[in-house]
Amino acid sequence: MKQPDEALGRRNRRRPGTADVSHAVFDRTRPYRHLRNPFEPLKVFSDDQVAGIHEAALVILETQGMKVLSSDARNRYRSAGAEVDEATLIVRLDRELVAASLATTPREVTLHALDPERHVPLANRCVAFAPTSGPPNIMDTARGRRAGTLEDFCNIIKLCQSFEVIHVLGGATEPQDVPVHIRHLEVTRAQLMLCD
Repeated sequence: MKQPDEALGRRNRRRPGTADVSHAVFDRTRPYRHLRNPFEPLKVFSDDQVAGIHEAALVILETQGMKVLSSDARNRYRSAGAEVDEATLIVRLDRELVAASLATTPREVTLHALDPERHVPLANRCVAFAPTSGPPNIMDTARGRRAGTLEDFCNIIKLCQSFEVIHVLGGATEPQDVPVHIRHLEVTRAQLMLCD
């Protein structure tokens, strides 16, 4: 049985002139590359709450510390003045060391890309967009929901490279067809080979 042509008898819903605009190609590279938020940052916590969170973090770093598995990192902490317990691998930082370290951090950081046009400034009010990171599953209209593969991961990386508004890469999807002990190597290689 032949299906009726739905287009016959249907009014054209497009406004005059929209056909020309819908196929226009705009160069959005420059405006999307270095975005800045024109609005005041939203204050989620009060100044007192931020001070309380900072104080709680300092207490944890001083008293409980953190377990550092890398011997090189423990040596670096020790040479910077931290207390290191080699038996438990615990590193404790006193608040003066934390304050001195925070005082030396730059206010602005730039993430460097292979192409200098794609450097991403991370400064006051700069905006950097990234895709989701690390979901175990992926879904598309052809194959539905399924476990992520390296091919899926590579396809998402290629998509991210093609969009001028994606600034930073994420994990995209977990390539579960790659053994866990080398998965991070394959993911890094794909990111290095498929995007700049």
